[in-house]
Amino acid sequence: MSATVRRVVLVLGMHRSGTSALARALHTLGFGLPDNLLPPAPDNTGGYFESKDLTRLNEEILSAAGTSWHDPSPIVAEWFDSAGASVFRERAKAFVEKALSASPMIVLKDPRLCRLLPFWRACLRNMNVAAGSVLILRDPREVARSLQVRVLTEPTRRGGLLSIARAHWLWLRYVLEAEFGSRGLPRAILTYEMLLADAPRELTAIAERLGFDYPVPLGAATGTLERGLKRQESGGFESLGWPGVAVHFYHQLAAQVARGDEVDRAEVDAFREAFATAAPAAPNEKPIHACSPAYGSALSSLGRAQGTFRQGARVLFVSDSPETRGHLYRVEHHAAALQAGGLEADWCLLDDFDDEELAGLGLVVLFRTPWDVRVAALSAACRARGIRIAFDIDDLVFEPDYMREPYFDYLRTLNPVGRERWAARVAGWRQSLLETDCAIVSTAPLAAALEKLGKQALVWPNGISCRMLEDARRLRDRPVDKGAGVRLGYASGAPTHQKDFAQISAVLAGVLNDRSQASLTIVGYLDLGEFPELTEHAARIETRPVVPHHELGAEYARFDINLAPLEAGNPFCEAKSELKYFEAALLHMPTVASATEPYAAAIQSGVNGFVARDEADWRDHLLALIDDQAARERVGREAFWHAVVRFGPEAQCLGGLSAIGELIADGEPG
Repeated sequence: MSATVRRVVLVLGMHRSGTSALARALHTLGFGLPDNLLPPAPDNTGGYFESKDLTRLNEEILSAAGTSWHDPSPIVAEWFDSAGASVFRERAKAFVEKALSASPMIVLKDPRLCRLLPFWRACLRNMNVAAGSVLILRDPREVARSLQVRVLTEPTRRGGLLSIARAHWLWLRYVLEAEFGSRGLPRAILTYEMLLADAPRELTAIAERLGFDYPVPLGAATGTLERGLKRQESGGFESLGWPGVAVHFYHQLAAQVARGDEVDRAEVDAFREAFATAAPAAPNEKPIHACSPAYGSALSSLGRAQGTFRQGARVLFVSDSPETRGHLYRVEHHAAALQAGGLEADWCLLDDFDDEELAGLGLVVLFRTPWDVRVAALSAACRARGIRIAFDIDDLVFEPDYMREPYFDYLRTLNPVGRERWAARVAGWRQSLLETDCAIVSTAPLAAALEKLGKQALVWPNGISCRMLEDARRLRDRPVDKGAGVRLGYASGAPTHQKDFAQISAVLAGVLNDRSQASLTIVGYLDLGEFPELTEHAARIETRPVVPHHELGAEYARFDINLAPLEAGNPFCEAKSELKYFEAALLHMPTVASATEPYAAAIQSGVNGFVARDEADWRDHLLALIDDQAARERVGREAFWHAVVRFGPEAQCLGGLSAIGELIADGEPG
């Protein structure tokens, strides 16, 4: 009688990739599990099928190797043969022996195994155990989002990651090391989508490729597995930096395994070598450039850009409008984003600038500084030292054709002296723009307008700072008692939005007439006297004063639905940024916005907000949201995740380093 073959199947995959569901299926089909399993959690109610003892041991091994589960820095190959690794071998052997004593066929599942395969393969080989592996791949965007969701609840917070780029970078590390480390073993590679589409087929293929028969009929596991699988929307929005590289690599592998092929090892080896070269050495170093569609050129671009940034070229933002919201978004947020990416950046007021600031500069960015003797002197000093100059502008105020009625309605509120002063500022902004090397703008329509002037324009959107994220989290943790009803809210940060609000005033009057539970709150500048159609609803309309930006979140928190109207067809309004959308999104607030190009690009109507092209759209979207609290909550959650991914600190860093990299890569620090 032949001896029973002792068999271990290693379930491999990045965290949140479907490894728990796969391990559960194998267990249901007759494979044993180690004892002392991790308990279920809110994000994995079916259980992890993962031993606490194994995760604890693997985390200790990673720590001894100088890393951790969330650290994507590499482990030196020689470490696995060192004394540091040898101290864990007896514990590992005892752990496996104990599990095999209860069942001759076991599953070991812990995502950390991806990083520690040299250790565990040696252990199993020395024990004369038949080992095989199953590597499950999931779209890294879905993985990143799932890891972000973990941050929101206390039981799973320690196992979550907020950083989109870090999650994709970590995905690359886990997958590359799992693929390379499992070579030579009987193995199967599949995607989470393949498991969702046809679980019986994939489980059969696993048994065939690893050379065993399931002790239990296949049908026993199918229902259990399908109940355990969850779909996680990735959002479908374009990624930059490491996210772009990871997604492209995932699609390359997924196409190969979907055809039933073994992965192309030469291709994977070339990618792994490029990744090792381009990946920053320090685990906290940010990705530093936008990716091209092909991962090879993407990684080489990252490496070249990284070399440029490490030369130490400084960026200085110079502002003449420190009291404005534009200064906060275009100067303070952008300087902080570059600093987070490892680039030396700072800002100063135009009146505080002196020539000593120029030492070591690679780029000066002027924000809304109209041409005068101060700007002329600064420009001359930069030119003398070979320092490039960019002009940052966030509105179409450099185009005189649109700085008049009917495009710029604000002018009608000014007296003749005020109009002359405004015209002088417009002329000054335009001259500063024309005197600089290029422009940095907040939206694509602004860039298009500048290109008509023959001026190079790079888009670096307005975005969310770390402080805004933290302030929003605190507000969400202490929800406001909004009382009964549904509150529509409009925040006006400047006295320039009368015609914007006029786009929806009649719609709002009708909505307030048809929905007694609806009310309206106006925060900031708006003269309601110009909208007599709202007079009969005055008792349900609240007006609140303008507040500093750091208090604006508390105002948004009082809304149920955020309103972002702009005058349709007005080029000045069409160039406005998306900030009213993402400011509200941080509070899980759904927005209905006019269908300008920036809003239409940011909002997938019905998913993370609504865009309205006419009064009928406005009415339909508002009534639907007023009548459906679940829809408000769903759209608000989607808006939050989209805003964090597209406009959050990570995106600000990547977008800024990409834009600034283009400007300083060809020059030397001054």
